Amino acid sequence: MNDKDKTKTQLIRELAALRQQLADRKTAVPPQQTSDIPDNEQYKALYRMVRLMCDNVPDMIWAKDMEKRFIFTNKAICEKLLHAKDTEEPIGKTDLYFARRERQMRPNDPDWHTFGEICVNSDSVVMDQKPQRFDEWGNVRGQFLFLDVYKAPFWNEAGEMIGTVGCGRIVTQEKQLAAEREQLLKDLEKQTRQLAALHETALEITTRREMPDLLQAIAFRAANLLDVPGSTIQLVEPGSETLIVAVVYGLGKALQDQQIHRGQGVTGRVWATGQPLIINNYDAWAGQIDSLPPGLIGSVIAVPIKLAGDVIGVLTCHTEGGIYDAFTDEDAQLLENLARQAAIAMENARLFAIERKRSAELETLHQASLHLTSSLEYQPILEAIVGHVLQLVDAEDAHIFLYDGRTLHFGAVAWADEPEQEPYIQPRSGGLTYSVARSGQRIVVPSVNTHPLFENHPWDWDGGIIGLPLCSGDQVYGVMNVAFSQPHAFDENDLRILDLLADQAAIALQNARLYTAERQHRQQAETLRAAATALAQTLHLDTVLQTLLDYLRQLVPYDSASVMLRESETQVAAYVTHGHEKWSDPELARRITFDITNRSVQILLNEKRSYLIADTRKFRGWERPSGAEHVISWLGVPLIAGGQAVGFFSLDKTEPDFFTEQHRRLAESLAGPAAIAITNARLYTQAQQDANTKATLLREVNHRVKNNLTGIIGLLYATRDRTRVENQAEFQAVINELIGRVWGLTAAHEMFSASGWQPIHLSDLTRQVIQSVSRTLPNGKKLSVEIEPSDIRVTANEAHNLALVINELTTNTVKHVLSQRSAAHIACRSECSEGVVHCLFRDDGPGFAADVLSGKRYNMGFELIRSIVQDNLGGTLSLYNNEGAAVQITFPASLPEEEGL
Repeated sequence: MNDKDKTKTQLIRELAALRQQLADRKTAVPPQQTSDIPDNEQYKALYRMVRLMCDNVPDMIWAKDMEKRFIFTNKAICEKLLHAKDTEEPIGKTDLYFARRERQMRPNDPDWHTFGEICVNSDSVVMDQKPQRFDEWGNVRGQFLFLDVYKAPFWNEAGEMIGTVGCGRIVTQEKQLAAEREQLLKDLEKQTRQLAALHETALEITTRREMPDLLQAIAFRAANLLDVPGSTIQLVEPGSETLIVAVVYGLGKALQDQQIHRGQGVTGRVWATGQPLIINNYDAWAGQIDSLPPGLIGSVIAVPIKLAGDVIGVLTCHTEGGIYDAFTDEDAQLLENLARQAAIAMENARLFAIERKRSAELETLHQASLHLTSSLEYQPILEAIVGHVLQLVDAEDAHIFLYDGRTLHFGAVAWADEPEQEPYIQPRSGGLTYSVARSGQRIVVPSVNTHPLFENHPWDWDGGIIGLPLCSGDQVYGVMNVAFSQPHAFDENDLRILDLLADQAAIALQNARLYTAERQHRQQAETLRAAATALAQTLHLDTVLQTLLDYLRQLVPYDSASVMLRESETQVAAYVTHGHEKWSDPELARRITFDITNRSVQILLNEKRSYLIADTRKFRGWERPSGAEHVISWLGVPLIAGGQAVGFFSLDKTEPDFFTEQHRRLAESLAGPAAIAITNARLYTQAQQDANTKATLLREVNHRVKNNLTGIIGLLYATRDRTRVENQAEFQAVINELIGRVWGLTAAHEMFSASGWQPIHLSDLTRQVIQSVSRTLPNGKKLSVEIEPSDIRVTANEAHNLALVINELTTNTVKHVLSQRSAAHIACRSECSEGVVHCLFRDDGPGFAADVLSGKRYNMGFELIRSIVQDNLGGTLSLYNNEGAAVQITFPASLPEEEGL
């Protein structure tokens, strides 16, 4: 363990043990020998070790005799406390020696001490004869120090107490930090209690509505907040220069009937300056009020009660007489916080008293607020707003028009006498409703006969009207018009009530708009997802186009719509139309075409951007198709796939200014998947047509090839049977081999024709070729075949080469095995490993002759096999005997293993 890690108790114990060891060593030397070893090196080394150890310890270590004289000191105590010149100087001296020396050196500095003057607790260790721990403190050279000290009895080897040993550490900084921390905790606890009390006070006074109860509660809470026995509240008398005592709590009943003028006494000065004031000794203050009995109060603190920057009263707290210096700046700040809350609560109480007569009106407004926030649906909110307007004011009607930033749309209406649901008149472009919507400001018209917005109005009505914007921030959601049958003087109460309701209505509309927008976005996203799913389930063009228009209607509510696709380089035509019943002649909608030179078509197809026409009747470049008289608003959206416009959506509506930028964006979001789906459907249709053409051609080719192969076999049979040559048997054998080879090719061809010229299984090919050879066997000859199933597939080219090889091997078995007996057996196995196909062909005959295996003798059949395997298949051929002739063929697989295996 390092010395730094040892406790002071451990160090003291080790020091005592070392001293005891030194003493033991001294006594161990016989008296007659002491004169012979005055320079005992071992002893000196041990002492030096002890001294070095003690002097390297940062803590102070010492030992004293029973007379409190030092018998050992380390370097730390000499430098930090005693200020001795070395560790030998303190030996035989006491703490007080060094204290007197320091004091004598600085007789004129009473704060210059040494620690020796206060280290006086060693006696308790001597008396108790047990270790003890002390906290010691005092000034050392003008600096205040704390020591953490351990002291213990010093025993000799005989068990007798000969003094004390001790160690100490300067812990001034730790003590100071602990003291600061303790003080901070106390301050924090005090602040927490005050804030909690302030919070409770705020909760209490904000619930008081009656002014006398409220003031009494404020005074009570103020006194308790500062833990004083008395407080007062004085209020400014409106229109005068006088403070009236409103409430007195606890001490100071003599203040109850006093009137204080501005600048007079404590509260008058606080009123005049608007600043807090603390008088820590009121009896000695020159500004006392003569009417106050002397000695009644000790310390006073007063703060202004301000509302909107004006002093409306003064809050005062005070102690009993004789208690001075009781308040601090923090108390003033705390009381100011209470005064601010009190001012708000007092104003609320005042307003409550003023508005008490209108409680029914406010209750109606409250119910309206609850009603408006109980729904997120537009129409119920709008109807609730206009209904509550007529409950709050004696108006003839209330209208709401919704505003989208450009156009006003009718929302709801309520009539005082008739339950009509239609607006009185649509807003005029330069009228009151549009003016309110565009400016976001309220417009009050006491009489329409005298207001410029209603000059030359055509209605038989001369009442008053107010237009209120329904807005949140800078966003105007709509306008609420409230009309009166007669000219109406809108008083402050009318305006306040209507403004409050308009604010509540705006919040409700904002929430409803956000809710509706979120729901619409969710529905739109779901529509786009469903459209993509539906489009992915079909490749038929008509179905794709019908699906597109179905989902397009869910995104953009059109009257009629068409999918226009390019028919040629000069023309686009409607492939599918929905809503054609809107056309005067529905058949014309199905046959509509546009020339590429049409300006709208050029924008869509050449510039590849959407095109919106608000009113085709006013658009000079509009070419109206026959039967399309209903088309007023029109929207075109290009269908772009692979950078090319394949066509466009054409949407129309019978009302002007219907389509918006939002409609355009929604249609464009469907146009991308639509263009891809249309392109895929067209490619699929073309692929089907190409596939049908290829299938027809392939069937014709297959039929002709099969006929040709059959014809060749027939010719070979005729040649064999009718031709007579000198060596007839050899001739017929050659012809039979040719017939077998053609039969093998025929079998392979038939299999590929049946599979549509897709790769076929090698095991199936092997079986078909061997069976085709079996057809040529003479009567009484039998060939049994055992072929292990395999998933290996081969291409057409490989199959034709393998058919010739298998045919030759089977013919060889027939020639060499069945010539000697009536039955033969063939076994075949194939497998694929690491991209190489291994085929084994084996019969149960006599096997190959030795000269064949050694390669000394060849025949045409095996030369053909070797040539096909090596040259055509790129493989190898191996011959060996294994209970018959065995042939091993290997060649690289042309198909990947996942296809070939």
